Parts: sequence; C-alpha cells; structure tokens
Amino acid sequence: MSDEPWRKDVVAAIRRGMMIEAIKRYREATGVGLAEAKPFVEALAETMRTGELPVSTAPPSDELEHAIVDDLRGGRYIGAIKRHRDATGSGLRESRDAVHHVAHKAGIPVPSPAPIAVWMLIAALVLGGIIGWIFLGQ
Repeated sequence: MSDEPWRKDVVAAIRRGMMIEAIKRYREATGVGLAEAKPFVEALAETMRTGELPVSTAPPSDELEHAIVDDLRGGRYIGAIKRHRDATGSGLRESRDAVHHVAHKAGIPVPSPAPIAVWMLIAALVLGGIIGWIFLGQ
C-alpha cells in the first residue's frame, strides 16, 4: 500500500461499509470528479473483498485524457502515469500503456529508457577510464 494518507482514509471507510464517504474522501484528496472516483473506489472495494486486482479495459475519460495530455506536453511523463493510476486504480503497467496510447493518439513522443541507458553506459566507461588513468596509468 502507498504512503499517501488519503488511501488509509478511503480503505477505512470501505471497511466500515461507507462507500459514499470513501468516494467523498477520494475526491477531496485527489481532485477527480465523481465519474472517476466512483469506479476507482468500487474497484478498490472489490479488490479488498476478493484479493484480486480488477481488469480495467475502459479508456480514460475525456477529462482524464486531457489532463494526461497536459502532463505529457509539460514534460511530466511520470506524473501522467501517476495521475492515471490514481484516477483508475490501474497497475503501473496498465497505466503506462494507457499513457502511451494517449500520447500516440495526441502525437506526443514518449521518452524511451534505451537512450538514457546508453548514455549512462558511456559515462560509466569514460569515468572508469579516467579513474584508471589517474590511479594506474600516469
């Protein structure tokens, strides 16, 4: 479970059988609308009841999609994934895939981890060479 304080409040309300209170607390904490909060809290309650994660194939709402596009255009890729996770209750992989789909639909390129890994490898090799030269080669 996350360290976000609203999660404890929402889970406690669900355990008491107070679904409306749980939805209200989730909306207050996250700022999402009723259309996003109700399915999230219901899915969370079902997960708590069965112990199985729900499979969500529904596309994000227009409001959520616009917010994701704004995050992506502002360079907040991780924030867009987090926004989707919080709004839908989806897992990390599902939210990442949904954000990629929204980005593709909007024509926004998403960052790829491969170039970062290549630059990190090059930096490590150069740094290793410098350290080796200083300590072994002078």
